[in-house]
Amino acid sequence: MSRPAVHRDRRSIEPSPRPHRAARAIAAILITGLVAVTSACGGAASPAAGPAANASGTARASATAAPVAKTKVKMMLDYLPSVGQLGFVEAAALGYYADAGLEVELTPGRGSAPTLQFVGSDQAEFGYADGATLAVQVAAGVPVKMVAGIFQTGSNSIAFLCDRPVAKPADLKGISIGGPAGAAGWVALGAAMEKAGLPADAFKRVTVATEAKADALFGGTLPVVTTTLYDLSINVRLAEKGKKVCQIPISDWGAPMMGQGIITTDKILKSNPDLVSRFVAASLKGWDAAVANPSRGIADMFKLFPDAYANPAQAEDCWKLVPQMFHTPASTGTKLGWMAPEDWVSTLTILQSGGILQQPLKPEQVYTNQFVQR
Repeated sequence: MSRPAVHRDRRSIEPSPRPHRAARAIAAILITGLVAVTSACGGAASPAAGPAANASGTARASATAAPVAKTKVKMMLDYLPSVGQLGFVEAAALGYYADAGLEVELTPGRGSAPTLQFVGSDQAEFGYADGATLAVQVAAGVPVKMVAGIFQTGSNSIAFLCDRPVAKPADLKGISIGGPAGAAGWVALGAAMEKAGLPADAFKRVTVATEAKADALFGGTLPVVTTTLYDLSINVRLAEKGKKVCQIPISDWGAPMMGQGIITTDKILKSNPDLVSRFVAASLKGWDAAVANPSRGIADMFKLFPDAYANPAQAEDCWKLVPQMFHTPASTGTKLGWMAPEDWVSTLTILQSGGILQQPLKPEQVYTNQFVQR
């Protein structure tokens, strides 16, 4: 797979004109397969009967054997559920976690930094977080590692109205940029500014909730916000108001760093590697299934998280950008999850040269390929 074609200096996304519903905070959902959705999601229960399809599309017969006790684990996502987490949804919906003897609780997050702290403080066995943000947290003493890289090119971007002249980091100097407090985009943007010869804090950082970013842009409260390449909710909402939104992938500004991946603690890696192996294998199987049949995956996501998008068509638009972020030039030709050592060396070099890390780190301090195949 080649370098993602979507990475351009300036990109305007034309969303289909569809109604939008703002995503609401979603309570944690206990998942062992296709299960009922709790009332906190505001949706109806998923079908209780009927076979689920496996990754090859064949029917999975309902289990008739006596139930076997499964290992309960928590998995904290980086944000509210979206196509950016579709592989984990499929690992649950298609029974891969259950087949691995796991009962997984998927919990929506509020940014990579909170997720890393949540996992690092033993409140969850696993998490999904940005690699650059992980390095910053590890340097600060959080005992976590990435065990499988999913979005290896990084998904962080900035969004702004297309009539605003933004083309390079210097165009952001002195302006207010909004985003969630724990967003990985802050780390990526700071590194890009340093790479351009500007201070990491050359812009004004303003905390704003994810669901409020579109209104902030439209009202002119904030000229630029952080977002992800696969989140088109801002584009959709402002298209309804006659406004066109442009995005720039932050990695295009000379600071490409490792993006989102599965994380766990050093303690679990040492004490229970079998648990890590089973969770990673089932999760990657879920991602393979999502790639093979994204429409099915999106349908499963709506059963579990009905407020994830306005409708399936919007989710399909967002998914088109996802597979392009799976590999870097260094990891092209390898299986999903395997991380190229040189990509981590590059990530740490960018962060260290920019003074973003509290202390120097070696690649083996932030990741391991022990549980993935090349």
